[in-house]
Amino acid sequence: MKGILILVISLISFNVQATECSTAFGEQVYPAFCGSCHDALPREMVPKFELGDRLDKTDDELIDTILNGKGMMPPWNVQNWTEEQLNEIICYLRSLQES
Repeated sequence: MKGILILVISLISFNVQATECSTAFGEQVYPAFCGSCHDALPREMVPKFELGDRLDKTDDELIDTILNGKGMMPPWNVQNWTEEQLNEIICYLRSLQES
């Protein structure tokens, strides 16, 4: 019984951590590295995160795109962002979607 209780508490903690994340680094990076294209170019050319474009992708898929580029988007792996910083970028992108 004690083991089940610990498992349940662990799952609840994981769920809380998974749904709450920091957007601080993303708020700094997006205008400097992303906004000039994603905010300025038409939707036919680049995803519009505020409209939910590409937000159906997993975090790992989005991180892969950030690091390796896609289409006209350059790779940003030369920035050597940490895993935590990449996660904050993804959290920020997901926060842009209009409800």
